Amino acid sequence: MSETKPVIAASVKSYPPAFRSGGPTRSMAEVANRLSSDFEFRVVTSIDDNGHDLREDGVVPIQWQPRANARVSAIPLGKRASFRVLKQLRSVDADIVYLNSLFNPVFTLAPLLARRFGLLRPALTVIAPRGELDLGALEIKSRRKRRMLRMLRLFGLTKRVVWHATSEDEASNIEREFGARAELVVASNLRALQVEPPTRRPRSERVHLVFMSKIDRKKNLETAVDAVAQCPNATLTVIGPIKDEQYWAEVLDRAASTGVINRFDYVGTVEPDRIINRLRAFDLFILPTHGENFGHAILEALAAGVPVLVSDKTPWSHVEAAGAGWVCDPSDVAGFADRIRSFHAMDDDQRHVMRLNAAKLAEKYVNDPAPVEAHRQLFGLPVRVS
Repeated sequence: MSETKPVIAASVKSYPPAFRSGGPTRSMAEVANRLSSDFEFRVVTSIDDNGHDLREDGVVPIQWQPRANARVSAIPLGKRASFRVLKQLRSVDADIVYLNSLFNPVFTLAPLLARRFGLLRPALTVIAPRGELDLGALEIKSRRKRRMLRMLRLFGLTKRVVWHATSEDEASNIEREFGARAELVVASNLRALQVEPPTRRPRSERVHLVFMSKIDRKKNLETAVDAVAQCPNATLTVIGPIKDEQYWAEVLDRAASTGVINRFDYVGTVEPDRIINRLRAFDLFILPTHGENFGHAILEALAAGVPVLVSDKTPWSHVEAAGAGWVCDPSDVAGFADRIRSFHAMDDDQRHVMRLNAAKLAEKYVNDPAPVEAHRQLFGLPVRVS
C-alpha cells in the first residue's frame, strides 16, 4: 500500500484519451483530477474506445502509463480481458477498489467475483452504477440485466460495498434493487468546464436544434425526430457515436418517413475540447432520454449558453425554474413540439436571456465545492469545513 496516500484502483471501461463512450469517461477522469492530492489513482480500462483502437493515439496496451493525475493500464478486449483486469488490480494492492459500472462483465463482475473468493482484499469497495439502474435503462435487454441482478444478490457479490449515487433519484434506484439498508453516498458528478458569457445569437426563421449523446434506445432520439416533424421551422443535428446500429437505422427510416430527413444532419463524434464551441452554433439542445443519472451533455450545452429541452428523467429538472430550458415526459412528443414552437416565437432578447441563464446555471454547478467534498466522504475521508 502507498505510504503517503491511500491507493484507489478504478476499474472502468473507458478513460481518456477515450471519449466516445460518454459521461462515465469524463466523470472518472475528473475524480482523479480533483482528488489527486488525497489519493493515488490507478485506472484499469479498455484500449477500445467504442470501436476506436487507442493504440492509434499512442496508448501502449497492458503497461501502466501516466495520464494526467493517474497511472493507467489499458486492456485489450477478448477472451483474456477479465484475467488481465484482475491481474492489474491485484498488482496494485489497493486500499479502495472503485467499480464504474454494475453490469459490465469484465470491469465489474470479474472484480466482484475475485473479491468474493478473496483474490482482491481492498479495505473499501465502491460501486458506481452510472445510471444502469434507471427503470428506462433496465427495460433495455431486461432479461439479461434482471438475471445479473438476481445473481449479484444470490451470491452476495454486493455485500459490504458502498454505493456511489450521483443523484437522489439514483440513490432511490439503488435502494429499490438492493434494499433500504444499502450503504450509499450521493456525490454528484465532477466536471471541469470553462463557462463564458454567451454571445448574442441572431434570430433566424428556423430553430436549429442539436441532439448530442450516444445513439441507442435509452436516449430516445426518435422522440426528437417526431417532435421536429411537427415543427416545419426546426432543423435537427445529431452528434454522438452510434452504439446501436439497428436503432440508428430505425431512426433514419423514421426521419425519412416523416420528412425530417431534409432538415436532419448527422456529424458523428466531436472531440471533447471542441464540444463547447460546436454547441454554441445551435439555438436549442434536445435530449428526450429515458433516464440519466447525471447528463454530461446537458451540462455541456448549458456551459455553451444553449437552452435545453430535456426529459423529466434527468437530475436537471430545475432548468425551468432557472429560465434555462424546459422539461417534458420522454413519451410526450406533442409536449416537446410545443416547446420548440414556443422557442421559435421568442424574439432576440427573450432568446438571449435564456442563453445567459443557461450559462449562469452551468457556472454555478461547475464552481460548487459540494460534489468534491461528497467524493471525499465517499472514499472515507472527512469533509472539509470551510
